[in-house]
Amino acid sequence: MSRPAETSATMNELLPTRFCWNDPSEVCFLMVHLSLLLSSLAAIGASWTRGRSSIADGAALANVDSRRKGNCGAKKVRSVIDIKMAIKAVPHEGRQTLCSTAVLSGMPKIAILRHMKEAHGLAARTSHLKPLLTDNMLERLWFAVSFVQPGLRRNHSFINMYKNVHVDEKWFFITKVKRRFYLYDDEEMTE
Repeated sequence: MSRPAETSATMNELLPTRFCWNDPSEVCFLMVHLSLLLSSLAAIGASWTRGRSSIADGAALANVDSRRKGNCGAKKVRSVIDIKMAIKAVPHEGRQTLCSTAVLSGMPKIAILRHMKEAHGLAARTSHLKPLLTDNMLERLWFAVSFVQPGLRRNHSFINMYKNVHVDEKWFFITKVKRRFYLYDDEEMTE
């Protein structure tokens, strides 16, 4: 969206030809005129008045901050306790991703992200399986070693296994080594 030509001409006439960064009133003057591109005249007038009054009160720089900070925008629909109870109602297996947590808790994903950002104790924690040889894995290892045929001078070879059918177990029992859960500080991770 472009501004009319007369607005640009009047702005060019209003901007100072010489500018001193040390003078707070000139800084305030320049900021107000540059904000013409983005604000209405009423907002600029209010900023100008606040800046002049802050300089008159003895401030080194004009304070033209918005007074609405924290008081504007949509009000929160869910309280912190409601969000916490909804997330804790979801089992740990359902809290592996933010999307699954959001769907199972019935909350929007952005509400959970804001809840995490405000430091209410919800964070992602990882669970690592420690790969040690269990009895089952040791038995499988000895089964694989039984197919090795010893040879001369350490020239071992595998038996051709043409009479065996191999079924890959990972399609039936998939074990994830690293899993992520979204848990609160007071919750213990389930293995």
